[in-house]
Amino acid sequence: MSQSSMMFNTTAIGAIMLRRGEADGMICGIAGRFHEHLELLQNLLGRRPGVADLYAMNVVIAPKGTLFLCDTNVIAEPTAQQIAEMTVLAAEVVRRFGIEPKVALL
Repeated sequence: MSQSSMMFNTTAIGAIMLRRGEADGMICGIAGRFHEHLELLQNLLGRRPGVADLYAMNVVIAPKGTLFLCDTNVIAEPTAQQIAEMTVLAAEVVRRFGIEPKVALL
């Protein structure tokens, strides 16, 4: 991606802000395809050392409580190892919100 095209790509700008510690999180996907955003984020942010794959998680804030949902959209048919890794990583994120996670695998 050229520097000039990056100036107008909100996903790239958000990723750079995350990398520099100027943001705690980002929402992307208003325009474009999921996998295009994912590829760009992987290229700009990479993965945490020791983490094998990329995963997606959504937050739903409902009247009865907040739900964190891992999404297999990134890996359509995850292995047991990938599901385990996704679950552990998701639980870490949920704890950052001050919530003790209760996990259900469906």
